[in-house]
Amino acid sequence: MFEAVRNNRRIVQFFLAVITLPFAFFGVESYFRDGSSDTDVIGKIGGTKITGTELANKVREAAGDKVDPAVASSPAFRDQVLDALLNEKAIELTASAAGLSVPTSMIQDAYLREPEFQENGKFSPKKAEYVLQANNLTKNAFEQRVSGMLSQRLLMVPLAQAASVSKATLARWVALSEEQRTVAEWKIDAASFKGSVKLADDAVQKYYDANKAKFETPERAKIEYVVLNAEELASKAKVSDADARKWYDDHQKDYVQPEERRASHILIGVAEDAKPEQKAAAKKKAEELLEKVKAAPANFARLAKESSTDGSAEQGGDLGFFGRGAMVPEFENAAFALKPREVSGVVESKFGYHIIQLTEVRGGKVKSFDEARAEIVTELQKQAGAKSLAESTDQFNDLVFQQPVTFKPLAEKLGLTIQRSDWIEKGGVPAGGILANPKIQAAIFSADSLKERHNSEAFDLGQGTLVSVRVLDYQPKKLKPVADVRPQIEQVLTLEETGKLAKAEGEARLAKLAAGTPVTATWGAAHAVHRHELSSDEARKAVFVQGLTKFPAYVGAATADGFVIYRIDQVNKPTVALDDPRVGMFSQQFSQLYGAADLRSVLAGLRARQGTEIYYDRLTSKTE
Repeated sequence: MFEAVRNNRRIVQFFLAVITLPFAFFGVESYFRDGSSDTDVIGKIGGTKITGTELANKVREAAGDKVDPAVASSPAFRDQVLDALLNEKAIELTASAAGLSVPTSMIQDAYLREPEFQENGKFSPKKAEYVLQANNLTKNAFEQRVSGMLSQRLLMVPLAQAASVSKATLARWVALSEEQRTVAEWKIDAASFKGSVKLADDAVQKYYDANKAKFETPERAKIEYVVLNAEELASKAKVSDADARKWYDDHQKDYVQPEERRASHILIGVAEDAKPEQKAAAKKKAEELLEKVKAAPANFARLAKESSTDGSAEQGGDLGFFGRGAMVPEFENAAFALKPREVSGVVESKFGYHIIQLTEVRGGKVKSFDEARAEIVTELQKQAGAKSLAESTDQFNDLVFQQPVTFKPLAEKLGLTIQRSDWIEKGGVPAGGILANPKIQAAIFSADSLKERHNSEAFDLGQGTLVSVRVLDYQPKKLKPVADVRPQIEQVLTLEETGKLAKAEGEARLAKLAAGTPVTATWGAAHAVHRHELSSDEARKAVFVQGLTKFPAYVGAATADGFVIYRIDQVNKPTVALDDPRVGMFSQQFSQLYGAADLRSVLAGLRARQGTEIYYDRLTSKTE
């Protein structure tokens, strides 16, 4: 079962998306805490309490910085998060009741592979400790979370694999998707009717009155803002040679370059469970090859190409560079015992019998201070920036409120630059990542900011960045005069009318064609099309109408610029065998769709069986 989890990660991820929102992995310490008072309980599932605090945390985590604050604070978003939380609890309780447990090795593997704990693509104990502390988590709490997630996956994978669709159904679907129809097109251009359109005298005014929202200029504001950023603070930090040298002396082990070795080998492969006589024959062959290598070491690559059963044979047995832990123990021990150009004896591993030639050694030494200096300076600057940020954060928060209508004292105290923006439209995306943040957008157009022109609160945007904004100028929504938008409205109304005329003309000509009445038509060249090659749903429905038995057949569809009549000359319905490779390709897609539906049904059953109760009278007050 554990192999199923490892080998079906994409399926598992798909089903996780069905049952949960993308909760942040960190900031979940409340997940492990209990003891909240009953007055904070807003629901129960299977006897497990769900608190308003827990739900509020989940709402914040699900919203993050990418969801519009207005959406994130809505009851609909809260209910979506609550539904996901109930599904998560249902799976957790079921997995626990089923006694599903996760081996310590899998949990440790997840710990070592967590991207947040990586530096330069490798696990860093220092970074792991720092990230856990920054999120108020212990290693044990992290591992509890991982264990819970993995045990839930163990429950879900069988569900993912159980969904199936008959090959007959899949073959029918493939046939429909591959069906082609030979068509010719007759386009009736709406623009050709422009001269026939005469708008009523009051048409523009009526359209204007009915669609005033379309002619409003959006709210917009100009702001000033200040940013306290750990990265910028770090760039200003000065690191002396003495400090850098002390760091180097105190952290010698961090500057050891791990030894790597490059080797070639000849492998005479034999299965681990092979019979003794098979192993003996393979070993004998390896020993004979070893004698040839000893007699002419320069022929190692040629012998590898001729005799090795390993994929590296084409490269003369070359395995490239590798470090400790990359190879099976028997191979590693032999390779790291050799000197350059030296050849090992016959080395047995679970893959068979190896003859190893060491070709090159690199690393295995300590970086000099000069080699490590730039790296050390960057690290000390980073630490200084984080320290400076921690020391300045309280001052930043205090001065934002103590001097509510100016950033000048704050900028002077902390050495910050007061920045100003051009006009920012509400709902628009201004240039610059900081001002595009939903929190900042909401702060700019809040009632307090617009009325009082006060400094906003200090927003923590993550990654060591604090921001406060203040509105300098504001323009509310403004309705453009009808005279200014008259040409625009006339264009819209004219397009509507020409479209109606083109459609009426097209349908009239289509009726004549269907009745067999001669019609002068301008047909394009006949060509074969699939469903997906047509530009609109209306065209697809028209051209691929089922049950055609007489050809040519005529159908029509309105388009953005007129009307198109299609002459269908031929239908090509392919026959798809049950063993067609495309049937297998569609199988996984349909299984996921059916599996998603099955999973939703199973979750509903789990929640009903465990008993779910939500106190809606408390829900609003606890989460708003």
